[in-house]
Amino acid sequence: MGTGLGVPGKIEKITHENVQEVAKKAEQKMTIIMKEIISSL
Repeated sequence: MGTGLGVPGKIEKITHENVQEVAKKAEQKMTIIMKEIISSL
């Protein structure tokens, strides 16, 4: 019985390094977005 938390055949194993890489890219984008939001206030 599955947990319903994934799509069978589409689940990928990830490493801590994968998570850090994605977080680094997201941080750069979020910094730009937040600066633009703050400057528009």
